[in-house]
This record gives sequence, structure tokens and C-alpha cells, in this order.
Amino acid sequence: MGKINSKYSFSDKEQNGKVDILLNNNGFLSNIELLDESKNWQWQGALGNIRNNCNFMQPAFCKSNDTVYWSDNISIPDTFEIPSGATVIVKPNTRIYATEDAEFIVYGKLIAHGSEYHPIKFTGNIMGAGRSYWGGITAKTNGTVDLEYCYIENAEVGLFLYSTASTTIRYNTFKNNRIGLCAYANSPVIRDNYFTDNAKAVAAHAGSTPYLASPFSTTIHYNNGIINNDSAISIYNSTPYIVAGYNDIYNDTLGIYMAFIDETPDRRIRVGNNYYGSTVSSEVLTHFVPSDKFEVAPLLDSAQTNFKSKSADGAADLLTLAFEQLYQQEYTTAVQLFYQLIDTYPDEIEAFWALTGSYQCHRLGNLSWLSYIDGMESLAQDTTLNQQLKKYARDYMLLAMRHNLNYNDAIAGYEAILNSQPSWYDSIYAIINISNTLLESGGFKSLMMVDGMDQKLLESEISHIRRTKELLFSRPVEKEAVKKTGNCVEIVNIYPNPASQSFSIEFTTCIDGFAQIDIYSASGNCVFSKQVNVDQGMNIFYFQNKTTLGQNSIKPGVYIVRITNDDHSDSQRVVIR
Repeated sequence: MGKINSKYSFSDKEQNGKVDILLNNNGFLSNIELLDESKNWQWQGALGNIRNNCNFMQPAFCKSNDTVYWSDNISIPDTFEIPSGATVIVKPNTRIYATEDAEFIVYGKLIAHGSEYHPIKFTGNIMGAGRSYWGGITAKTNGTVDLEYCYIENAEVGLFLYSTASTTIRYNTFKNNRIGLCAYANSPVIRDNYFTDNAKAVAAHAGSTPYLASPFSTTIHYNNGIINNDSAISIYNSTPYIVAGYNDIYNDTLGIYMAFIDETPDRRIRVGNNYYGSTVSSEVLTHFVPSDKFEVAPLLDSAQTNFKSKSADGAADLLTLAFEQLYQQEYTTAVQLFYQLIDTYPDEIEAFWALTGSYQCHRLGNLSWLSYIDGMESLAQDTTLNQQLKKYARDYMLLAMRHNLNYNDAIAGYEAILNSQPSWYDSIYAIINISNTLLESGGFKSLMMVDGMDQKLLESEISHIRRTKELLFSRPVEKEAVKKTGNCVEIVNIYPNPASQSFSIEFTTCIDGFAQIDIYSASGNCVFSKQVNVDQGMNIFYFQNKTTLGQNSIKPGVYIVRITNDDHSDSQRVVIR
């Protein structure tokens, strides 16, 4: 290596047979590669063939049906797609910066393997942005995302897994996202990750079963740290597997550990053998919504500590046996065991996981989709089964039709849901699934298209993704007393937050008159209500948590403050210690 002066040196840093100029600028190391063929650049008063590959930002790039490598600093200024057949491999210590409107969509393969001391970072380049988040990484159907030792930050949804092939997410950190990881009709394995400072750490949608524990062995510890998020695990029409995962799930800010957002199962879901920050079940259950739908015992008494699990019952034993056959690739035998479990224990929570397992067997083992469709249709029409299990069977039947290219039948099934006076969530899922089926079919149009469907939803993949994200952050319209339209009411700030005895609410209104101030618990109960006079512009309301016999009238927990003024409203979360 020939030294030019104290700031420059020559070497072959990348060991690719090309000369690199290394620049040390006050301890900040840059690299300029001399190429054999490139345009002439004017540099330092002399002509030379040069390309910067370290200090400055490179735009994201890929090649169709080829593999490219990303390193150093990469910029995603807008929606970026990895097409089917293309592979992007991200080298350790790479930084990917996305603008506030950027969406990173994977149809092909994204392989990002950092290391413990050289992680890869996906983050928002939000300096001067109007919003605080970028879109995040979305893996579409058949897209592959393989992440290890990655940081995913400042995203609306850090990692969005859409009906993709099963994947394992390990050794990653999800921080300061609206949602850290969302599984949609997907069952990823989530091990050894860290989720912190997210509004929602993990969300499970549309029949998903994210695995935060091993369904076939209680000796395998998954050891995820889901700590200090507003909500740890949000469940939308899904059944996450958490029992005996030896995960740390707790908050310093009295947040929600797990919550069923729409429908709740008939039986309690077992989530024991994890550490929830306390050894008192009654205290732990205050962080679960609704608390009577969870079984938290046995509790671990310290973080990441082994604890002898309780004896498994018959349903759990059969589920373990079925998953063992699945992982040994004995798919036909596994399917038989899953069906046996459903037939023997139809009212147990394991029956829902058996539906997921049987679907995985057909997908991974290339088994007959026609036989699976017949099996699910039989379950969906079985009058002896509970309605929730029948609905899960119907959803998997329609998904199997799409795998079998029966787009007409699948769309007819989703339209039948819309015509049967469904719940708000079921109607939204049906519309999204119709859109996804149309896209999968290459533009097939149904003869029975429902009047009033949002046609914009069908225009492109990106609109489909954004519509589903809206669902993640929305509320059922039938549960809202007042719809929020426009910005006539806006909560500007609640401070202090977390609060103790009192807090102030700064809010603006666009008209004079009266405003209704309501405070709701996490379970939806109104615990405070008052009507106040307001002026157009900025207003301040001071809330004092009154005490009776030495006890606060509102107990510690997570609450929603809602302000309503002339059919407009806004809501914001507050934590009371």
C-alpha cells in the first residue's frame, strides 16, 4: 500500500482486483474505487475513472432474474420493489435509509444477514419530513425475507409478512415503529428478537399463527424480548402460539401485553412459561385484554429463566405429535393427526392451530389442494362445531381455492361473506382478499362484484398494501360514537405522560361551543366524562385524578382520551401510573 499523505492511501479493500482510494477525513473513512471503464470525472483537478461506494448515498437498485449486493449506505427515496426472480443480498454493517413515503416491497428475495457487532439497519431518513415514519418492508405472496441481526426502525409496519412462505425471524431489533412485525395469513417463527418502543410490537391478522414458542417441544426457548411497547401482541382474528416460549414480555409504562382486538376465542389461550415482570397472576392479567381469555400461569420469576412447564393435556400432546411429523416432512401423516385433533378436541384452542398446521402441510408438501378444500368445506358446514372454528375453516378453504387457481369460486366465497351482514372486520378482510385474489389472477373480474366496493383498492399492489395498513390502525365504525372527519378537533399534547395524579390536555377546535371529554379504559369502559366550554383555537383542560379514602378514582393503566366537538373527534393514549 502506497501512502500519499496523512489522509489518503491506496489498497484493494474489497479484494476484487480493483484499486481503491481510502480517504480518512477526521476519522471518517471513505472509499473511492477506480474502475476499468467508466465516464471521466473531474476530481481534485485531474481526470480519472472513479466511483464512490462508501461515503455517499447510493440509490437502491436490483436486476431482474439476477443477484445484486448492497453495502455501505443505500437510499430508498420512493416505492422500491425487488421483482420475482431477483435477489438482493445486503452485506453486514450496511445502512438503508428510506424517505417518509418509501415502501420496500419484496416479490423476490431479500437476504440481509448482519452480525452481532456489524448489524444491518433499515431506518427512516425523515429529516424535515412531514410525518415520522416510512412504509417499512413488505414481503408479498411468494416473496422471501431472510433477516438476521437487523435493526428496523421508524416504520409504519417494520416487517409486513403477507401470506408468504414460512420464515424464521431471528436476532433482529424492531424499535420505534407503529407496528414492529405484522403477520397476515402467515405463520412466521419469531426467535431471539428484541421489540421496544413500538406502538404495537407484534400484530397477527387473518388467521395467522406467529410462533413465539415451539409447538412440538417445550425445551426450545424462543427468548424474544418484547419490552416497553405500548402494546406487545395485538391479535386480529388469529391465534399466536406463545405458551412455553420463555419470552420476556413486560413494560415499565403499564402497557398492554396481549389483546384480542376483534373476536375472542371461546376458550382461554395459554400463554404461560414466559416472564411478565411479576410473579402475581392477578397483577399480570391486568395487562391482558380481555383478561379472562388468557391463562398466564405458570409464571417465570425472572427474565429468560427456565421453568418446569406444566403437564400437557391430550390436545397439546396430539398437537406436538402432529407438528413433529410436519417438521420431519411426513406431511400426509401430519395432516391425519391435525384432522384427528380437530375431530377429538374441536372446542380447544389447539384445534385452531391444527387448521394452520394442516394448511402448512399441503403447501410445503405439495399435497392435493382439492382434498384440502373438501376437508375445510366439510368443517365449515359441520353444525356441531363452534362458529369461530367454522369461520377459520372457511377462510382456509378460500385461500386453498386461490392456491388451486379457482379464482372464480374464491371471489364468490368472499362476496358471500360481504352479503351475509358480516362484522366490520370480516367485511374489510373480505374486500382485501377479493383485491388480492384479483391481483393473483392477473385481472380476473367477478360477475358478482359488490356495489360500493372501493375500486381504488384494486388499482395496484401498493394501494392494496396501504389499504391493509389502514385496517391495522383503524377502529370498527359500529363501535365509534362519532366519526372523525377533518381536523376540526385535534389533541395537540397530553402532559405529563405517563401521569400520576393529574395531567393537562392541549387541544384545538375550529368552532366555539361545547366539547365532550371522555376517558376510556383499554377494555373500552368510560371512566370519566365531562362537557366543557371551548373557544375556537387552542384550549387546555386540566384533569385531576380525585381520591376517595386514599385511593385514586382511576386506577393505574393505559387509557384513551377522546375529545368530541360538533360531530368531530380526536383520541390519544395516556398512561396513568
